[in-house]
Amino acid sequence: MKCSRCGKQVGENEKFCRYCGNPLRTPGEASGGPGAGESSAPDMRQPEPAFYAAGGSQKPERKRKWIIGAVIAAAAAAAPAVFLLFWNSAESRLNRALSSGDYTAAVEIWNGGLEEDVIEDTIDTLRAALLDIYGRYADGEADSEEVLDQMAVFEAIRDKRLSDLALAAELLVQGDEAMSDGAYRDAVENYREALDYDPELQPVAERLSEAETGYREEIIENAESYAEQEAYEEALQEIQDAMTVLEDDEALKEKEEEITEDYEEYKKQHGAVSVEFRRENTEDYMEYAVITGLNDQGEAVWSVNTEEYASTELERTTGIGLRDDVYYYVEGGTLTALKLEDGAVLWKNSEFGGAGAASAFGEDGEIYLCGYYGPDFFAVDEEGNTLCRIDTFDADYYWAHQIQCESGQAVVSMAGSPSGEEVQIIVDLSDFSYRLPDNAGNSGVSAGQAMSLEQICRAVEAHYNSENNTDEYVVFESECMETEDGYILLLRSQGGSSANVLVGAVQVNTGTGEVQDDWGESWSLF
Repeated sequence: MKCSRCGKQVGENEKFCRYCGNPLRTPGEASGGPGAGESSAPDMRQPEPAFYAAGGSQKPERKRKWIIGAVIAAAAAAAPAVFLLFWNSAESRLNRALSSGDYTAAVEIWNGGLEEDVIEDTIDTLRAALLDIYGRYADGEADSEEVLDQMAVFEAIRDKRLSDLALAAELLVQGDEAMSDGAYRDAVENYREALDYDPELQPVAERLSEAETGYREEIIENAESYAEQEAYEEALQEIQDAMTVLEDDEALKEKEEEITEDYEEYKKQHGAVSVEFRRENTEDYMEYAVITGLNDQGEAVWSVNTEEYASTELERTTGIGLRDDVYYYVEGGTLTALKLEDGAVLWKNSEFGGAGAASAFGEDGEIYLCGYYGPDFFAVDEEGNTLCRIDTFDADYYWAHQIQCESGQAVVSMAGSPSGEEVQIIVDLSDFSYRLPDNAGNSGVSAGQAMSLEQICRAVEAHYNSENNTDEYVVFESECMETEDGYILLLRSQGGSSANVLVGAVQVNTGTGEVQDDWGESWSLF
């Protein structure tokens, strides 16, 4: 049978419509109706209340239907407005933009202003969108260029949590690209930076571990390859560079120790352990030296030839000696340091400038020199930096030919003196002040700071005469003017047609030994 209200087909024995709930009549009622005759079915209808029988208001059924209809009609009228309000909400528009992949619009909607509760509700939605972009890259559905462009859009979002996540995701993709290219170090650095931006980005930690493993294995393989070729320094440098990235890595430390041991053994067998210095002369009277590194079998490992110099009464090439795997020598006034192992030049210092050199090693790596014609004293540290240069101790003492160091002092032997006998001048190595000998030839009490005016004048004369290879310059004590920290001296020249021509003024600081002249030169009196 059919429902009289909705017209849907229902079962014959059902009392209510399964679709709309309408009460269904029995078959007998349907064929006769009210007053149509007798029916075997009992009359289930209830008598109407007296209120309605007496002509009262509408029946309850009719009133109920009217109320329900009014509510439905009101709801139907309001539905378009409610739907439109929801459709145009920021949250709805944000979700539609994300669903359609319009990330630029999504970021603009977010930045346009959202309610605080909506912001918190959509954080996870936006985070999921970013991870979905990476997921499409990881699954091979999008290339790196495309996803990096999409992720970059999120950098402009006004929420540090999300903008940092965007940066971390970009670095994650860049790390993955570096991994695929075998650039493990770049991958490690990208993944670590990604974690700095977002420590909770799940794929990064796992990928970082893979990159570190790949980088470690690559470095160890490279180092072993260098070692097999006996390029031990390159092997060790490879490991040391890697350990700036993989700090305190035990596998790299073990490999470094292993290769270092092999290198030491190699040097014992193949490296130089001593040096031979040999001075030679050419047929046209030129002097040069051959410096050779020898291994423990006496075989030459390396050899260095100096430049050639015109032979004179003083040697221009002088071997100084070996100390702490470094060999030192002088050629043409330049002090040079060579690496014992392979003869490589470590440094050069050309400020010595002397010939016929004598030398001594200091207690802390210093080297002390003197030249037969000057300088009377010269000191450098083990890195080749000049510590002190004294051209002349005193004009009365000359021909420095020997230097010895002991107990914080350097003793310089001078072959020329007023007495004609050899004298020693003692230099205090803590401040490079010195004591000149007394008239008896002993080392007296005249220290650098206690030099007499006469001694200062003679030292200044000697300096400029030595510098200009002449004996024309003089200083007169009567013209010297005392200052707060020393003297002003007038340097004169006795050369040419006129005698005692003024050259310029020279200022001497007796406290520090510093000398400055009018033409901008500065040198040490002590």
